[in-house]
Order: sequence, then C-alpha cells, then structure tokens
Amino acid sequence: MNTGNESRMKTNNPIVHGGGWVKYQTAGKPKTRLFGLLAVIWLGVGIPASAPFWLNDWPPPFSTPEWLGLLLMLPEPIFIWLTIAFALKEKTQNITARIPNPDHDIR
Repeated sequence: MNTGNESRMKTNNPIVHGGGWVKYQTAGKPKTRLFGLLAVIWLGVGIPASAPFWLNDWPPPFSTPEWLGLLLMLPEPIFIWLTIAFALKEKTQNITARIPNPDHDIR
C-alpha cells in the first residue's frame, strides 16, 4: 500500500531528533583495534583462569581445573599474536563515524 510518505522517510539528512550527529573521518586499522581490544578483555578471563597454578605447585598430573585453566588461557597469546600481525600487515583505512553534535545545546 502506497501512503505517499516514502519520500519523507528516505532522507540523507544527518540531523535527527535531539540535536543530530556530525560525521567525521579518521584513519585506523580496524582488525588491529579489534584483536587488541580482545586481548585486553581476555586478560579478565585468563588471569583468574590461571589461579589453580598460583594456589598449588605445578602439579605433574593435571586435574580438571588445571586443564580448564589452560584452555581458557590459550586464546590470550593468539589474540596478542594476531594484534601484532595485523599491526604490521594491515593497511590503514579511512573510517567514517558519527558523533553527537557538539554545537547542540539540549536546553
């Protein structure tokens, strides 16, 4: 059903209710940023996962908590390696983002 409002719905106007947005471009390496962020976040998982190794001496026969800790610590060096690899190999890209309009006064 055609109501005639389609032309008003499709607009390229960057202003929206509440003050709008301002587009800006920056250069960056998105994959490097992603894996760097994952490496930092995964520290929150990897450090507590290594707790069985702090509490006990290095046990020759691994029990379930030690194996689980090793499996949870495994992605950390992979994320770090991918961060370094992408930092060296990835080409810089232009990234377009929108930020809230700093000139808009909400009062």
